[in-house]
Amino acid sequence: MRCSIGLDDTDHLESGCTTYTFDHLLRSICNILDCNIVERRLVRLWPFAKRRTRGNGAVGAILDFPDNCEEKLEKICNDWFSELLLEISEYPESEFPASPCLAISYQSVPKKWYWEAVRNNVDPFSLLREATDNEVILFHNGSPYGAVGACAAISWENNSNSSWELISWRAESRIGTSRKISLESVSELEDRFPKTFLNRDPTKDRGMIAPRTPCPVLYGIRGSSSEAVENAHHWLQSRSDVESSHSFAIHRTNQISDDH
Repeated sequence: MRCSIGLDDTDHLESGCTTYTFDHLLRSICNILDCNIVERRLVRLWPFAKRRTRGNGAVGAILDFPDNCEEKLEKICNDWFSELLLEISEYPESEFPASPCLAISYQSVPKKWYWEAVRNNVDPFSLLREATDNEVILFHNGSPYGAVGACAAISWENNSNSSWELISWRAESRIGTSRKISLESVSELEDRFPKTFLNRDPTKDRGMIAPRTPCPVLYGIRGSSSEAVENAHHWLQSRSDVESSHSFAIHRTNQISDDH
């Protein structure tokens, strides 16, 4: 059995990360079901949307799991989502509070959900109704905003213009502390692995792979192939001037695809 899963809008400017949250869900599913993650996806949305998450990206995955286990999968997701809502309830107040949505589909969904979300504003209320009509399983907290990214993630068809991003996460004990990633390592990364890109800002002479917020991400490496970003990650991890990664995952992305 195959399904598509999408998630968006779980984080806060001062806390959390949707990629990290989604990784926990996928690990929970695989620990309970005999499941194979065919591919992870990171879908960048329309950059001018008024309500957008940090980084403005939704996450998704294609999963293969045993036949007749749909109810088990949905039970795992329901329990996990309930725990997520408790975690989000502890976030600091915000003008745009987290409005998470998890979408699961066992069949193809309209491709326009992706194209509208990367090129225009989307009415989330209409999208929720349309997703329900298309038999998409939805988990949300009553607010519809996360549905835009979640549905975009399950409707995106990868293509020859897609790129790849490896996201490396920190140990929980280090979240909120300064990251250890030397500028020298980032500069050398570009030379050693020419199929990676957007590693450094030459005008300001600073690295671009690490976020500057107290989120769980250690760094993200973008490249034209999954092999390139994985090799670059292992090389970084072999250095003494780079913080050790707790875990990582490689995502197909629509960055530099011209879809926007």
